[in-house]
Amino acid sequence: MRKAPMEKWYRQLGLVFLIALGTHTVWGQSKTPTFLKTDEVQLATPKIEMDSMLFKSSATIQMSTSHGAEIRYTLDGTPVESTSLEYSEPLTISKTAQLRTRAFHVDFKTSNEQVLNLRKIYNDISSAEVVVNPAPHENYSGTGPKTLTNGKKGSINFRNGHDWLGFQTEQVEVQLKFNHPIVLEKVVLSILQDQGSWIFFPKHISVSNAGKEIGSKTIEDCGVEAKKEMDFIEIPINNSVYDQLKITVKPLDQIPTWHPGEGTLPWFFMDEILVE
Repeated sequence: MRKAPMEKWYRQLGLVFLIALGTHTVWGQSKTPTFLKTDEVQLATPKIEMDSMLFKSSATIQMSTSHGAEIRYTLDGTPVESTSLEYSEPLTISKTAQLRTRAFHVDFKTSNEQVLNLRKIYNDISSAEVVVNPAPHENYSGTGPKTLTNGKKGSINFRNGHDWLGFQTEQVEVQLKFNHPIVLEKVVLSILQDQGSWIFFPKHISVSNAGKEIGSKTIEDCGVEAKKEMDFIEIPINNSVYDQLKITVKPLDQIPTWHPGEGTLPWFFMDEILVE
């Protein structure tokens, strides 16, 4: 006797239900379905929305997460723990800080730590004379040399907008001439690392005045495999009054052996120069 259409439909529905549960039958014997425990699921890092990583007076930061998780954070560069400050309302940052944040929930694994560097602009040098040698690559020339002093931060996606200067050369020199003398103790370069796009941090940065070196910095781990990120590199200089500076950047000699571009000249990207 043929089974009624409705009975056949119920049998098919039951089979789909068993498959959905992850249960399968072998010669009439069912195996117990395996379910993923919630404490094996890791939370995503908190979502961060902000005015800008660069600011003249203050920046507002908003954070959010899912699954009813709580957000913990620090602003002094120390690792985030379950006892760190809890986020409950937008933050107003009025000085240079390193924001570290993680999501916590009793039923899920704690998220990875997210790190974001925020920088206050203490000296407005947007009117300074800027000379860059050699010129950046035509595809990544921003809005010209003034890109480096306009107070605007580029995004992690360097192809968006006109805020990055990109170079593929053995050395980059930037000369700054200020409208008036400034008391300074450090120079800060805002740079990008995107090794998947062959963009590496430089190996050495030096600062000079009137032909004399007044400060330098070597980035020891610039050739180590690392994640995509934007960072601010500080170069301490002799504390004094300056009306002009020359900044010399030397990228890696060649891309390291672990990278697909092994042996070729890497790219170097920067979007802002700050003086403090």
